Amino acid sequence: MKVIKTTITKEGEVSLRNIILQVCQQFITEVVGFFKDERIVTLAEMENGLKESSDKFIRDVIKTYLEETDRQIASDKIGRKQKGLVVERRNEERTVYTKFGALTYTRSYYYDRQKETYMHPVDLVAGLEAYERVSLTTAADLVGHAA
Repeated sequence: MKVIKTTITKEGEVSLRNIILQVCQQFITEVVGFFKDERIVTLAEMENGLKESSDKFIRDVIKTYLEETDRQIASDKIGRKQKGLVVERRNEERTVYTKFGALTYTRSYYYDRQKETYMHPVDLVAGLEAYERVSLTTAADLVGHAA
């Protein structure tokens, strides 16, 4: 199996594409490992084992996207200065319950000098409200099941 190497851009940054390719490689390795014993696997074992792996893979891709977006916002000092955003804290953890399970990621906390308020820009990019703990898709699914 070919190992995907992360490339560095001219600016010395690792591209989001390459980071996601690494996450994909980890998923492929995990799925191949699931079948490595050459033992008989029941449909129930495949459903449970592969669903768990698939859900984790999707959470990892989303986490990677959000954390890389946060890193890009933080590294755009000129853009942040123009918008009046000042980093207050980094690496704040947040957990949101999604249809793929609990998604935990880290992000930065900013003071917005123009609006005189505090914010997590990556949460806005993701469409998450400040204290939202369940994704809108998951909430809709729960309502649908309750009806």
